Amino acid sequence: MEYLEEAYSSPNAPDGQHPQILPPLSDPYGRARARLQADQINRTFVPAFYRFLQAQETAKQIQLGKEFLDELEKFAIAMDPEGPFFGGNELGFVDIMIAPWAFRITNVLKHYRGFELPPTKGRYQKWADAVL
Repeated sequence: MEYLEEAYSSPNAPDGQHPQILPPLSDPYGRARARLQADQINRTFVPAFYRFLQAQETAKQIQLGKEFLDELEKFAIAMDPEGPFFGGNELGFVDIMIAPWAFRITNVLKHYRGFELPPTKGRYQKWADAVL
């Protein structure tokens, strides 16, 4: 995704039609934060999803479901408090990285594990409503 960002986002886009998904170069902290969060998604969130999905024993499913929910809460805590997107008002790199997994929560985990998010989803729900 970073290659696509650098090759095709404005102002590098030949047609000028592709918006940036990372914060601008003038915001190195925001760019680093987005990259670190994407790394966190790849290293902890996605593996927690698969561990939960693959667990066969009921006790293990409960334990791993809690661990997955913890990872989801960490993601929500890291979000911009106002949103609706991860970094604020615009869809960005982190939103695009995790959106397919958020879709899988409501479809795959619900179907195979009976997983439903708690009714007080707060900030995550605001994000999901904007992205999904």
